[in-house]
Amino acid sequence: MKKYLYILLFAVIALSLTSCGVIDRVIGGEKMIVKYEIELTKVNPIEEAQADAKTRVPVLNDTLEKIRYSYEDELMQSMWFVDESGWEVTFTNKGDRPIMIDWDEVMYMDIDKMAHRVLSKKTKLSEKEEPQDASVIARRGTLSEELFPADMYYQSSTGLINKRPMFPVEYGEAQRYKGKTFTLNIPLTVEGYTAQYEFVFTIKEVKQEVSATDPWRMYHTDRAIGINY
Repeated sequence: MKKYLYILLFAVIALSLTSCGVIDRVIGGEKMIVKYEIELTKVNPIEEAQADAKTRVPVLNDTLEKIRYSYEDELMQSMWFVDESGWEVTFTNKGDRPIMIDWDEVMYMDIDKMAHRVLSKKTKLSEKEEPQDASVIARRGTLSEELFPADMYYQSSTGLINKRPMFPVEYGEAQRYKGKTFTLNIPLTVEGYTAQYEFVFTIKEVKQEVSATDPWRMYHTDRAIGINY
């Protein structure tokens, strides 16, 4: 019990520090948070059999609330949004046969070329180390999914599972990530044949924005009290 109270006390102290601007950046009396502008730069077919396939370069779509990038070939169309929280993607099956995605075979390669397991939003965090259910996109159908690196999640000072950002959210540190690239490898399987795609993303811009709330406040608090991830 005492240990839990001490943890709560440290959390309160750290929270007060963030409110005083030790962690959160305040400019002109307004709280600023770090936001990453990330673009889908290109898509590489990994299998040699795909090298000659008819493909198109990613296309920017800024007509929606969020800036998204689309990519399509003869098999599928995809629409992407990515920031420091993870990926949002919608796949459309352009063919007459179902497409299967095995999420356990999806791999995130970070800017240091380190590989990470990826979770789909439907996976329970309590089961993040367990095999994930595959998704099937019906003929001419669509699938919308949110994806995250599995190691973004950790046990916070509250004892609950919390989420950390994919990239630094302290402005000075974040600036060094501008121009860096990372990839997401996704296999799409149709009747036993698997097409491997490497989606290449580039951090186009890092900026500060005014925000009434900080989506990473608990993460900042845990860092302040020395929680290890």
